[in-house]
Amino acid sequence: MRHHIFIIAACISMLAGCASGTGGKTKLAKSARYGYIDKSGEIVIKPQFEVARHFAGGLARVKIDGRWGYINKSGKVVIEPQFVKASHFSGDLARVEINGKWGYIDKTGKIVVRPQYEKARDFSEGLARIRLNKKWGYIDKRGKVVIEPQFIKARDFRKGLSPVKVYAQ
Repeated sequence: MRHHIFIIAACISMLAGCASGTGGKTKLAKSARYGYIDKSGEIVIKPQFEVARHFAGGLARVKIDGRWGYINKSGKVVIEPQFVKASHFSGDLARVEINGKWGYIDKTGKIVVRPQYEKARDFSEGLARIRLNKKWGYIDKRGKVVIEPQFIKARDFRKGLSPVKVYAQ
């Protein structure tokens, strides 16, 4: 009988949480944090992040206080959380959005390609797709425009070729 009362009380509590607009989330769920474990299941970086992503290039993207930054494999913050949006490292560079424009940083957090693009993608075969004035083009890792933005759509290079979409002539 006690067991049934406990289950009923738990259900009422969950329903009350849903009705109160919390979506059933408790204070425990709101305080849940991400960390990292190794293959044995041991916690190797304590849970402390709002969001945590996979390691790429030795660094992982983590969200702290609503901003993205990067940590190393020991859990040390190596690039302070400062970005509203950010990507993983692809090679030595990661895409970041600053004031609504995309650019690229290196593994020290230094801006390598000034944020100036509407959109930007990872590097593939040494070139990255960028969108400027609603047209896609390509830049190199120094930020030099190699192929002027002129395409309606463009994809990454694979084996020296990239599919692009243009208006029929």
